[in-house]
Amino acid sequence: MTILEALRRVAAISTLILVAGCGGGGGPLAQNGGVGSGGTGISWGSVTGFGSVLVDGAGYSSASGTYLAGSESAESTTTTAMSVDLGNQLQISLDADGKPATVKVDAALIGQARALDTALGRFVVNGVSVRTNTSAAAGPVTYYSGFDGFGPELDGSMLEIHGVYGVDGSNHAYIQASLVRQLPSTTQVRRITGRVDNLDTAARVFKLGDMFIDYDATTTTLPSAAALAEGAVVNVWSPVPESAGRLAARVVRVRTLQGLSGKGRIAGLVSARSASRFELSGVPVDASLAALAGTVAGLIDGDYVIATGTISGDGLIAEQLVSARLKPEIVELRGTIGAFVSTASFLLRGVAVDASKASFPNGPIPSGDPNGTYVVVSGRIEANKVLAEVVEVSRSVPTGSTVEYTGTVSGLSGDTFVLTLRDGTTRAVTLAPNASFEDGAVDRLVDGATVEIEATSASSGLVAYSIEFRTLKSAELDELETRGRAYDVSASRFSVNGVVIEINGQDSRGLANGVEVEVHFVQSGSLYLATEISVEDD
Repeated sequence: MTILEALRRVAAISTLILVAGCGGGGGPLAQNGGVGSGGTGISWGSVTGFGSVLVDGAGYSSASGTYLAGSESAESTTTTAMSVDLGNQLQISLDADGKPATVKVDAALIGQARALDTALGRFVVNGVSVRTNTSAAAGPVTYYSGFDGFGPELDGSMLEIHGVYGVDGSNHAYIQASLVRQLPSTTQVRRITGRVDNLDTAARVFKLGDMFIDYDATTTTLPSAAALAEGAVVNVWSPVPESAGRLAARVVRVRTLQGLSGKGRIAGLVSARSASRFELSGVPVDASLAALAGTVAGLIDGDYVIATGTISGDGLIAEQLVSARLKPEIVELRGTIGAFVSTASFLLRGVAVDASKASFPNGPIPSGDPNGTYVVVSGRIEANKVLAEVVEVSRSVPTGSTVEYTGTVSGLSGDTFVLTLRDGTTRAVTLAPNASFEDGAVDRLVDGATVEIEATSASSGLVAYSIEFRTLKSAELDELETRGRAYDVSASRFSVNGVVIEINGQDSRGLANGVEVEVHFVQSGSLYLATEISVEDD
């Protein structure tokens, strides 16, 4: 992708300007996320929007690079850009032009929730304290997938937690959650993040919080330049659950910049502050630049900060700092509407949006079938959705924008095909050279296949770089549809994205809390009745 509209006006904060911010308005958005071009670099942080992908407000093209995420069988395997969710933690490696070369989805914890504290909005996973966040001034607000929000149903649930590592005043580690995602109760893999304690290289064991981590000759330590050491912040992946307070590590990733070079942009929680030096979620930051003195003086442990600078050794020499206390980030979504149920419930780049109280400066969302309408949404996270404050409706899809469409493949020839949408309109599609597939491989791309694509809008058609295969055919015009994590599952009904669906006698085999589900349904009075249900492979 070569053209994007800006997503946020760049604002001055004290004596500091974060040029990596994304502007609202119509100008082109730089694709290097503020870390420069002409050299390699990295950007680590939280997903705060889409159109392409926004990491702590900075825009990066989702049309370039290879996407990696964990699975039930591997610590890291290829996936699609469409699999990235709001609140995901990303580690992006940039190429010489400042565009993403690899994008790793970086979960902090996978395990069962225990010790729920409803008063403080906290719980424990794998012995590690998890803090949820409702204030943008403290960093990205916690987004829930597979729940209506924080509540007693979290206790005992299998969760995937994305968030940033922090240390409290008593030197106890915690994860501040940016995403709480329910997983099926049958999930076997585990993740845990923390600071290495009581490392015994002879016995090959260490502790992360209350969990003993066992490792052996089959354990892989990444990156290859890093060494497992006392005090290092690490992320451990295991293909099997813990047993009697012990976890067998298959992969140990050390959170370090060792072996990297170029520009860096890192977001995290401040800890271990001493004069002009501190850590951001375990990464050392040198903020001794004279221009930063005033900003540094105002920082306190626990502040959510974005640091931009130059990688040096295992840390970052800061050139710019921005604290969320001074510049809270809003959520910004750009793309084509999908799964429209009502103004209060539709999907935009897979994110549930409630625009029932939004302003519409360019006029309302079209009546009839608004799926495929291009909109720009600005708002804030509230539990499992984005509450839109402003929705700008476009009469046409801007060239160079990121779009998503679901339809049926026909006329497949080489790397081109025609996508027929449910309203009968068609789009000419060309596969990008780096096209990736989910829920199947390229051999499933045949005439008659139902797919969802993420693509770049071009004057000649669509250039698709992410393709996900769908089990259900496109919904009929008189049907509604939605998809996401199922929750509150009972024998007669379940919920998805805040919508309660009556099973209505449909085949619901495999339906359980935490599974991915796609559903077609109709409205009957105040009820939504399923007409087709598909439980997707996770």
